[in-house]
Amino acid sequence: MEPNSLSAELERQLEVRTRELAETRKALAESLQQQTATADVLKVISRSTFDLKSVLQTLVESAARLCEADMAAIHRQLGTAYQEVATYGFPQDYREFVLRSLPFEAGRGSVVGRTVIERKPIQVPDVLLDLDYTFLDGQQRAGFRPSSAFHSCEKQIRSALSRCCVGQSARSLTNRSSYSRPLPIRR
Repeated sequence: MEPNSLSAELERQLEVRTRELAETRKALAESLQQQTATADVLKVISRSTFDLKSVLQTLVESAARLCEADMAAIHRQLGTAYQEVATYGFPQDYREFVLRSLPFEAGRGSVVGRTVIERKPIQVPDVLLDLDYTFLDGQQRAGFRPSSAFHSCEKQIRSALSRCCVGQSARSLTNRSSYSRPLPIRR
């Protein structure tokens, strides 16, 4: 093998190994982040005399961190509707509005409502461009554009986790990719 081709092959192999190392480090960092979030929740559970509110608050904060979301909420089923029971990152005006408003009903007007109907993760890249989205009063108060939710349908616990992002940093709930382009405004 000629020295130039050997050098080129070694450089190519080095690039491949460097890329693999970077991917492995990223996966390790994500795993550590998930373990830390789990430890935080377990710590709150073990310290409390099962104060559900503090457990849910820690859970929603951990979920927001893991999803790299600006805002997140946990909704608990009350009859056929879902009421927010823990929030992270939402402005005070939004939280007061949601507490005064009726709980989220199953339907296409909100991301939580859609995930209740479809029983799968829902992601809306821009709620202002989605013609079915009608929770515009909440969107205006919080300022989010992308929004996602998933529904938990365990036997005794029926809940939904929603998360929103003001910027473009939120990870997808389905494929963990990032939003990468600016989104146009609905007219």
